[in-house]
Amino acid sequence: MKPFLRTILRILDGSPTISTATRNRQRGQSMLELALITPLLAILVAGAVEVGWYTNHWLTLLEVTRVGARSATFLTDELSPIEWNNDASVVPAIQVELMNVSGTTSINRATNARDCESYAGYGFYTYISCLTQSSLEPLSLNLDVVDPIDADSEAVEENESKFAIDPANQQCIKDYPEPRDAAQQAAFDACYDPALDRDLLLSSNRDVKSHDDVVISVFVIQNVNNARYTSLYGNGTPRYVDYTPAQNEIDPESDIYKVTYDLNNSGGGGGASSREYPPGRQNIVVGRYPSNANECTQKGTNVDNDQMMTAADLGFEIDPFDYLDMDNGLVTKRTYAGEEYTLELTDIDGGSLADNTPEYQRGFATTGQHRVDDPNVFCYGSEFTIAEVERLINMPGFISPDLYNAPDSATNPVGYAAWVSDVYASQDERAFFEPQGMTLVEVFWEHDMLLNFGFFRPLKEAYGDGDIVIALWSAFPLPSAAPNILYQLP
Repeated sequence: MKPFLRTILRILDGSPTISTATRNRQRGQSMLELALITPLLAILVAGAVEVGWYTNHWLTLLEVTRVGARSATFLTDELSPIEWNNDASVVPAIQVELMNVSGTTSINRATNARDCESYAGYGFYTYISCLTQSSLEPLSLNLDVVDPIDADSEAVEENESKFAIDPANQQCIKDYPEPRDAAQQAAFDACYDPALDRDLLLSSNRDVKSHDDVVISVFVIQNVNNARYTSLYGNGTPRYVDYTPAQNEIDPESDIYKVTYDLNNSGGGGGASSREYPPGRQNIVVGRYPSNANECTQKGTNVDNDQMMTAADLGFEIDPFDYLDMDNGLVTKRTYAGEEYTLELTDIDGGSLADNTPEYQRGFATTGQHRVDDPNVFCYGSEFTIAEVERLINMPGFISPDLYNAPDSATNPVGYAAWVSDVYASQDERAFFEPQGMTLVEVFWEHDMLLNFGFFRPLKEAYGDGDIVIALWSAFPLPSAAPNILYQLP
């Protein structure tokens, strides 16, 4: 019976004969199949391990951003972002290398505000940053030498000559070649200047190898009905028009609850904005803290790092506290019926929040190692521009239509008319938006491969510059930063 069953199994296996030669051929075939399949199995196993390793880090970092942003919700009084001391906002390396600041109180405060061993008393951003870092465990932020001016490796290569060995040091090396005895080493130490050491200079000007950073921003969001100014009533007050195809007139005095304001009109009772706002109800960002690190104002090329951008430059954004009139920090007010109405948040506590000074950082950056991924600007910190935040908070995927992607009225008049109609139809939903503050926490973390399997190295290089950076963010409401603005009322 057993021989019969063996014969059946060989037939099913495709090997009806039982000769020795056939058995040897079967063994050789199996070894060949194993040799072909084993590398593929190894790649699959290694890939599964790497994907699991990456996913674990991704989920950990996502939760870290949520912990940081959620913790800000209940911070008030001296821990409110409004009470933050701006001296501690900008990363010390940026102050020294880009702003030419040295030996000042702000550098000391900025350094101490990033020291989680002694953060007590430094307020909102330090608290969130340190809580976020502690939540990273077992991960941690990798720190590297940060020199913002020469953060590009090309800058070092182009200026290699300035890192040449100093002539005095070169003579010292020649006089006391290695190996040295104790007396020769003492003589060498006496003549060699470590401050001019070429390797030290190169290391301090090398490409920033670590991208790890925690960046925290606070946004002040106001809900506004952007209604177009058309003419004046008989008593001299502005006449506004709703954005319906029929252009139904609105009497502002009976519809004040709409917080109507003409954000795009430059005269005749309306306010002039440097940005073009879509019609109808929407959320707009009227402030961003820290107020001295809330915009990128420097051009992006290495040659132009010292030149501020203008409105004609790609990537340009105005100070969010100065979203109307570009008044360079002057308090913007309008008067109606003897009452003054503040249009911006520039006069909190009697001080100006908007400014026109160069800013190389956006948001509170813990390490200053993450450079904004925009070739048009030279800036560190947050990847979020004001326009991007406004687009998100207006929820284009939830409430139709997308206010910031209108069809061209000239080439597609039918589509534009339908879009305008949709804007009007969405006003009831948008009316539920309330003025609010918002905390945004971003984490940038360089992911290292676990197995460093040779097959995946080309894929890593294809990723870009060879560095796999996990960038995640979370946002939560922040009541302590909610605005209280009274617009010009007709």
